[in-house]
Amino acid sequence: MKRVITVGCGLALCIFVFWNCRTQTASNATTPDASVSGTIEKMKTYLANAGQKMDELAVSEAASLYVNALALKDGIARPPQDVLDLAAEAETALAKIEAGCLLQAGAEWLNAESVQIAASSVGTLLSPKVTLWYNVDGSRIAVSGAPVVFTVKQGPARMAGTGLTATNEYGEASIPPPAVSDFNREIVVSAAVVFSSGGYRYPFRQTKLDLVYRPPSKRAVILVFERDDQGQVNDDPYILDPVYDALKKMEFDFSQYNGRLLGDDFMKVYGGDPQAISKLSLEQSVPFLVLVLNDCYSVRQQRGMEMYISEGRATLRIIRAADGKVLFEAVGYVDRKHDNYGQGNSHDNAARDVYRKNTAELVKVLSTKMKEINTALGLD
Repeated sequence: MKRVITVGCGLALCIFVFWNCRTQTASNATTPDASVSGTIEKMKTYLANAGQKMDELAVSEAASLYVNALALKDGIARPPQDVLDLAAEAETALAKIEAGCLLQAGAEWLNAESVQIAASSVGTLLSPKVTLWYNVDGSRIAVSGAPVVFTVKQGPARMAGTGLTATNEYGEASIPPPAVSDFNREIVVSAAVVFSSGGYRYPFRQTKLDLVYRPPSKRAVILVFERDDQGQVNDDPYILDPVYDALKKMEFDFSQYNGRLLGDDFMKVYGGDPQAISKLSLEQSVPFLVLVLNDCYSVRQQRGMEMYISEGRATLRIIRAADGKVLFEAVGYVDRKHDNYGQGNSHDNAARDVYRKNTAELVKVLSTKMKEINTALGLD
């Protein structure tokens, strides 16, 4: 009898212990520990504050708070359903914010019709610059304080520092121009809105923009300017066609232009004036300018004779519109120092003779410099 009682008590004890273990396990499965509970409360606070910031149209602050909530979820190896639900709410809110955002190229990157252009068409190395807008009931407001990252997407260039900056009160974000090692290849700089919290990053997937620095296309304009010692400009420059014929054999698209039509601006471009170069290259839509100055700088009448002696020189310069740099220069001389001069029975005839001889000398020089010209234009 005692054995039966002993076995019965042991069985009852085992059943009690087993039931208590099951109850404790179930309780642990449904009740999060203190750290997870704290995370949930923080996430709820972030979401509530983010909603208030959106009501105030503080778009960047709201997005940062939503990203903070996602960063908390990301720090949990096996987040419970409550955390997943809050994270989904934050992601939905961020998606709505991004849907209302517009990332636009800076004003320098837009033409008169507000169409984005390539930097090469402006004739200068533009700084990467964008503006971030947020649409509100059909109107736009600038988004300040938003993190923008500029990176070199393509080409031989590098950004200064990390490329990370933030939009100002006007929604603008800009950094210095990239350091370019080869102007003959296409370079693309990408701008993206990327929020972060600690080591967690949340990039806006659609709010990004490419800024293109196109390589020099194979196009240039030949501008010629002929003048005598009295400042008279030749309406029909003799040198135009011979120089064009000397260069047209190259794999390049050259167009012709009478520099007289530029007036004083020709000498500004010839002298390297950045604004004049930029203006002309934009008007002609070319990355290279070929400037030819056919100059008759001296005409003198021989004493006691109806004979005039003239001297001059013809100079050709290839200028890169992007930075105004003179890539190539050639000069043909017609003067006593080079045992060559012009002559004629009148002032005008002597000047015309120098124009012809200047042209011949310059074309002769160009015929020996084709390799250098190819290098300047990026053709070899």
